[in-house]
Amino acid sequence: MIGPVDNVLGQALLGLNRAFDQADGAARRISSGNVETEPVIELLSAETAVKANAAVIRTADEMQERMLDILA
Repeated sequence: MIGPVDNVLGQALLGLNRAFDQADGAARRISSGNVETEPVIELLSAETAVKANAAVIRTADEMQERMLDILA
């Protein structure tokens, strides 16, 4: 059975993958000489998404550790 923490971790990992894909696309557009603001904004948005999903993963990990401590 998948617990709530596992589901949260899965969603955060999906979010990280999407953010990495977004950052990769934006970086490729920027490196190809696209000097418009859109790829820069996409890159900054991807950075924020990575930070947010990493925070979710850290919090889920802390919750899982606390649950294990309680059950031990």
